[in-house]
Amino acid sequence: GRTIRYPDSIRYLLIIWSFLSALLSLSGNTVVLVASRRYRAFKKLDKLSVKLVDNLAVADIGYTLVGIVPTIGAQIADRWLYGETFCVVNKVLTNIFFNMSIL
Repeated sequence: GRTIRYPDSIRYLLIIWSFLSALLSLSGNTVVLVASRRYRAFKKLDKLSVKLVDNLAVADIGYTLVGIVPTIGAQIADRWLYGETFCVVNKVLTNIFFNMSIL
């Protein structure tokens, strides 16, 4: 495959942005799931709407763990670290979680 090389300043900005995105996604979506399941925070919503909110939170967490977190490692190392098999698995799962979040 073709490798895109960014200047270090851009690469560092991408690393910081990816890290902050992952941190906010994991913490925010975990709060949504805990509030929804444990504290029944969405009492005024019907069950279908609560399921949709939960589905979106799970999809976002999955996308973060499978899509963003490995990318952070690759950005830091300035190369893909996880082998060809995980590259394919990563692409498939990232697309699944992305599509889950928009459906």
